[in-house]
Amino acid sequence: MEELSVHPNAFVRPSASKGIMGGLALNSSEMVLLCEGVGYEVIFIESVGLGQNEIEIDNVVDFVVYVVPPGSGDSLQGVKKGIMEIADMIAVNKYDGDYENVCKRLKIDLQHAIHFQLPRYEDWIVPVVLCSAQTQRNLHKLWDNCLKFQKNVGKDILRKRHKQSVHNMWSYLSNILMNTLKDDDEQHAFAEDISSIKKKLQKAEHFLPYEGAQYIKNKIFRA
Repeated sequence: MEELSVHPNAFVRPSASKGIMGGLALNSSEMVLLCEGVGYEVIFIESVGLGQNEIEIDNVVDFVVYVVPPGSGDSLQGVKKGIMEIADMIAVNKYDGDYENVCKRLKIDLQHAIHFQLPRYEDWIVPVVLCSAQTQRNLHKLWDNCLKFQKNVGKDILRKRHKQSVHNMWSYLSNILMNTLKDDDEQHAFAEDISSIKKKLQKAEHFLPYEGAQYIKNKIFRA
């Protein structure tokens, strides 16, 4: 990253997730469109550390690379639903020195896990690549697989982007509504109702959070 940040043809920008689930900033998709609009042909998005079920990255990018270090336990978690299911390529990092044999075993375990998953694309089998960021070993194989994916699955990428646009619209709407309704200083038609419900819940009256949510929903859609 230090080398890339000073490259004359590269632009690196950090974006805080601001508590948004999924490991990405809410406006990540718009940032991608902006970079494409000014002429950047290759855009990398590095998400923050993800849990097994945090898969928001798949709603922003065309190609998901899941980087797995040896000894992470992902060989066992691979059979679970979640991030393994959205990976278009798995890179087993630290394939150097004392970790070589560990990486080889992890690759076999991951390939077994992939075998039991339904493929996302008709013309693509998720590759597991052994590599080393430190020694740059096999890094060319990562890029070769990116190009191969683009060639084999290109017809599906546009459809995926259309679905992403709809998903991201709902994400924005959800965030806007939640921030508006939760803001005590925001003056809107439901402010008094929400304030009353919050007081009931804080006083531990016989009033469930679910009932409060349903009440607010009914108020909004009757307005």
